[in-house]
Amino acid sequence: MQSRNHYVKFTYDLKVQMDIPMKKDYSPEQVTRFMRSRGLEMVSHETIYQYVWEDKKHGEKKLYTYLRRCGRHHKKDAH
Repeated sequence: MQSRNHYVKFTYDLKVQMDIPMKKDYSPEQVTRFMRSRGLEMVSHETIYQYVWEDKKHGEKKLYTYLRRCGRHHKKDAH
């Protein structure tokens, strides 16, 4: 039971820790791997993406500008 993944809340402290590598142009996937390799608890990269897009709507950090692709990409319909 101890080896199972446990739910981690995305607290203010985690957000602050996550902001630093994001501003160094790390992708959310790299941030998650980097933090976990250091033995720190971290949320999934999907949660980080949700945080980034929520910040774009209502925040002031402009974290979306640090993303490599600068937006969501959707497949085009093949006609």
